[in-house]
Amino acid sequence: MPPSLRPIHALALLGLALTTCKEETPTLFEEEGTWSLVKYATDGGQFVAIDEFSREHKFLFRFQDEALGVATCVDQDGDNSPSSAYCSDGATYTWECRCFSYSFENSIMYWREYVHGAAKPSPPSGPGAMTSKVTVSKLSGFGSAYVFTGLPMDVFDSNGGTSKYLMQEVAGHLFDQSMCAEQCNL
Repeated sequence: MPPSLRPIHALALLGLALTTCKEETPTLFEEEGTWSLVKYATDGGQFVAIDEFSREHKFLFRFQDEALGVATCVDQDGDNSPSSAYCSDGATYTWECRCFSYSFENSIMYWREYVHGAAKPSPPSGPGAMTSKVTVSKLSGFGSAYVFTGLPMDVFDSNGGTSKYLMQEVAGHLFDQSMCAEQCNL
């Protein structure tokens, strides 16, 4: 090889080496932590703000180590809807916990439910039986808040398809009150 082509050859080999290295797949955001429902559209239409008096911080996610706990307030009449449950401080309410393992790539999550109290299964690697595909997108003007579309059926009144939920990162102690972390082995 002529000496004048050696630098070009070296650069070409370096480029080939760099393209064969496997990089981690990026995600839209760092999901670890606690997230609270801010707005919702169970029919997939226009967002409705959560009632701050009776439902604020009563519909929560906690992501931790490829596991997800979902905490939903259930009022004394058995209502667990973000549009009608009455769960203000001082009211009588309980918590419903649902547990999922999940994977996250770019803006797509795959959730697989498991029985609370059971060992966390490995995260789903993609679509399949008993797996829900959840799309995550950024809504401008809301800081660290993201829209989750396609939550599994009945999570926060989801229809399992077009329902969408604006979730905002909040302090972890808000999820701790639900006791769902223990139930989901988070």
